[in-house]
Amino acid sequence: MGLDIFLVTDNTAELDTAEYLTGDLRQQHRLSRTFCNFMCRQYVVEGEAELEQIAKLVKLDLAIFHEMELYADEYAISEMLEEASTGAERERIRVQIQEANAKCENNIDRLLTTVETLIQRLSGMPDLPSQLNDHGCDTLKNNRYFARLPEAAGSTYFDNSFLQDLGNMKSFIEYAKSKGSRTVYFHIG
Repeated sequence: MGLDIFLVTDNTAELDTAEYLTGDLRQQHRLSRTFCNFMCRQYVVEGEAELEQIAKLVKLDLAIFHEMELYADEYAISEMLEEASTGAERERIRVQIQEANAKCENNIDRLLTTVETLIQRLSGMPDLPSQLNDHGCDTLKNNRYFARLPEAAGSTYFDNSFLQDLGNMKSFIEYAKSKGSRTVYFHIG
């Protein structure tokens, strides 16, 4: 068992048709568990996590990924508020949620541009794994996950490479946009 990371939209109900949920398209939009670990690295390593290192290497602002991670849907909001012990604490949480959500709302075009640019810049970058510092804690298996070689391709979403995960994300964003989505965010569970 492990944590998975999912792409969710402001209109998930319109996307989650029976055909989508049981068909191949959903599998083509899945992000790997390694991507989930990649997004959580900032909480694990001392120093700069791989996302921030990649942002510097490709000279691209990737803050949108953290914004998507902090977005709270109605279910998450009710859980967070339930944990508050005072009215003042609930109000502080509400303000934090509003600020975090405002950064992410209506992000679909910006996200698509960011992902497309990231894929393009990484595709022209030789030997990305050797340029990343894993801080002595290579839980991502950098040499395989960040390789751009065809042999790095996995047979299931569990073992996607970073470029495959980005390709799946791009495909999902395009699909979501065609269904009227405006906001895309991550759900980890």
